[in-house]
Amino acid sequence: MTRTTNRRRFLQVAIGSVAASIVGCSHDDSPELPPVLSEDVAFAFDAAGNRYEMDFRRDEVRRVDAGGAVAWRQGSLSDPDLFNSPTSMAVDAQGTVYVADRGNGEVDTLNADGRLRSTFGQDLLTAEDIALDAAESTLYVSDGAAHRVQVFGLDGAALRTIGAFGTDAGGLNRPRGIALSPRRELHVVDSGNGRIQVYASSGAFLRSYGGSAADAGALQIPRDIVFDAHGSAIVSDTMSNRLAWFDEGGAFRRHTEFVRADGKVGAPLYLAIGPGNRLYATVTFA
Repeated sequence: MTRTTNRRRFLQVAIGSVAASIVGCSHDDSPELPPVLSEDVAFAFDAAGNRYEMDFRRDEVRRVDAGGAVAWRQGSLSDPDLFNSPTSMAVDAQGTVYVADRGNGEVDTLNADGRLRSTFGQDLLTAEDIALDAAESTLYVSDGAAHRVQVFGLDGAALRTIGAFGTDAGGLNRPRGIALSPRRELHVVDSGNGRIQVYASSGAFLRSYGGSAADAGALQIPRDIVFDAHGSAIVSDTMSNRLAWFDEGGAFRRHTEFVRADGKVGAPLYLAIGPGNRLYATVTFA
């Protein structure tokens, strides 16, 4: 089988100056940022600006410091059986790393130096994404195959579940990306229903936005969601090959596309907000 390389690109984009049809755009008064090539990698950042890379082709996670040096790596070489397609991480104030191990359906915790500390959440079917609520010392994990979000304490204790399979107001169908808004409301990418579901921390359903109706903010098969420093929700809508931007209340603002010089449009997958309020996106080009 012929391997196709460089299909996915890790792109750094300045939030304040994203423009349609521009790849790797930057601040208006600075040169364009070159894309960093990658394959099958998702990203996260800690408060110190360290970048964490989840390489789900190699079943590895690694921390990269601000200067670009790899501080540590876990999985692949040191323990090949540890991870199975890790796709999301969260880091607490003590440097503990929580890894959503999608293929194994569990959460793995690592010490600040990358050593394995513990594993929990073995009743997860697929751990798609993870969000940390530092104020409540809780972790939200989207369990896509079970059509719900599971909530854990930082010690791994199961606390509650949010949502269940359905197309009704509070239902979920293959939830994927999740994020806490500045108001600490949980926004869940309801991928199968083409919408974003919003819940209180208690699990009470609040509202929806996006949806598959033929309106400006419609979503087809959304994948991930992040909030920038200004409170905007950014959603990767993989099927429509674009990002959708909403305010925190769910009002649609605009779309952004990633278009290469050869005219090919890329499908955004995984998103992260890094230092300087920069948007990092993993984009695949067919």
